[in-house]
Amino acid sequence: MFGIIGLGGVGMLLAHFLNNAGYVPYVVTRTRYSRYLIKFGGEHEIRVRLVDKLPSDVKYTLIAVKAYDTESIIDKVVNTPVVFQNGIGGVELIRERLGVGYGAVITYGVTRSEGTVEVRGVGEVILPSSVSEVADA
Repeated sequence: MFGIIGLGGVGMLLAHFLNNAGYVPYVVTRTRYSRYLIKFGGEHEIRVRLVDKLPSDVKYTLIAVKAYDTESIIDKVVNTPVVFQNGIGGVELIRERLGVGYGAVITYGVTRSEGTVEVRGVGEVILPSSVSEVADA
């Protein structure tokens, strides 16, 4: 089971990928919209479960907030954090505070306007082998 913290461009792209793999992730986000859409090979609705707190059975928390917001979300992380961020220092802070954390690289070009994200450049997602379940999804 997956949780996402942050539903900007990167968070919405991750939710879309999880939807394609058959998952509907739990999401903690600051700003909520009535619908979430992605323009990527057509227009698709992104399915998420908006929550104030991730359930304890979430195995991986995908962190998709800006690095400077990491401090404010540490208490929302459940189980294994995987950091997808713009900026530096976020994964180090997560590791320091939680004792575990994995960094990911995402090279897609995305832009968001309210509840819609548009993929403008196809890239790749690079994850460490220690979180192969995330990579498989």
